[in-house]
Amino acid sequence: MKIIARPAPSQDYYPKEFLLTALTEYWAAKLQNPQMLRRLHEHVCVDGRYLAVPVEEYYRMSTFGHFNDAWMKRPRN
Repeated sequence: MKIIARPAPSQDYYPKEFLLTALTEYWAAKLQNPQMLRRLHEHVCVDGRYLAVPVEEYYRMSTFGHFNDAWMKRPRN
């Protein structure tokens, strides 16, 4: 089965390797096994992801509400 997804209207696209590096650094103190995160990303069949906001803004968010607000305010078709 082949799944085709339409790209999000956001311009905030990041390659998979960039996101993996950012997540590994962000969660460094909390990751018991960083290789598990790498294996997960290697087995996800995507080259990258569109985010709701630029990646830098995620570092300023601290609650589910902040993340949800960013998702709700993203541009839509």
